Amino acid sequence: MKGNQSRVTEFVLLVLTDDPEVQTALSVVFLMIYSFSLLGNLTVTTLMKINSQLHKPKYLFLSHLSLSDTGFSYSVTPKMLVNLLAEKKTISLPAYAAQLFTGATFGGSECFLLAVMAYDRYAVICKPLIYMAIMSEKKCVGLVVLSYLTSITNALMYTNWVVCLRFCGPNEINYFCCDSSALLKLSCSDTHLAKIFPSISSGAMVTIRTVIIVISYLYLCHSEHPHYGGKIQIRLTCSSHLLTIMPYFGTVIFIYVSPSSNYSMDQNKVVSVFHVVVIPMLNLLIYSLRNKEIMDTLRRMVAKGSLS
Repeated sequence: MKGNQSRVTEFVLLVLTDDPEVQTALSVVFLMIYSFSLLGNLTVTTLMKINSQLHKPKYLFLSHLSLSDTGFSYSVTPKMLVNLLAEKKTISLPAYAAQLFTGATFGGSECFLLAVMAYDRYAVICKPLIYMAIMSEKKCVGLVVLSYLTSITNALMYTNWVVCLRFCGPNEINYFCCDSSALLKLSCSDTHLAKIFPSISSGAMVTIRTVIIVISYLYLCHSEHPHYGGKIQIRLTCSSHLLTIMPYFGTVIFIYVSPSSNYSMDQNKVVSVFHVVVIPMLNLLIYSLRNKEIMDTLRRMVAKGSLS
């Protein structure tokens, strides 16, 4: 009987593979990507804070995108790297819930900011005469605050379903990080609502923000502004942004929105690795390191440092 079983408070996270050599190789690759993303995002955020020329709505959103990427990656990747090399791969339920909360918070804010950045690009190119009225400093700060408030609220409700569950049986989680769907499989409580809520919540969040992004970029692709290099250059910029946005929302839909019966946990783990490790690096490469003003600022700082 489940009622007679002891309560489980510690879990074992199963890594991506049992092969020690592959584990070592993966840890090296993931560490390199993580280090590059972490250092790059922190550098970009610092540049935007110290350079007054980058105190614009576009860079405000970009700095918080870098912050969200850093927080999201930091909440998952270090523990995953440790588990790839450590013999003991356990995690307590409070630590599991904390990782789940921070991941949902920063992941949600990233999703929100990508939509806001798409709308900002639409406003600056398609509505240049009234851009400062549409995206005033006060409104931009309000949008950033709203992104965190909605994400934290969603994360609290998301995590609450997990911490209220009871776990009585096996404690091995077939996942490399803290994910609600993998944990729900081990619960001896009624998980019906806990399974439905994340899909509804993530589905609504992704749908609304995808619609904003699609409409914004459709208008952008049909616009023409000499200052931004004309229609061809605008379309090239839109294409590069969509190359980052589409994998991000595609992985979110696959992991959190699609019914779990449609895919295996092994498929989920592969997609999640891409979502957690690779996408923060793609955001850095596409949005920040391809930006002329940011790179010019970085070059001046490097040159100034080398001469001093």
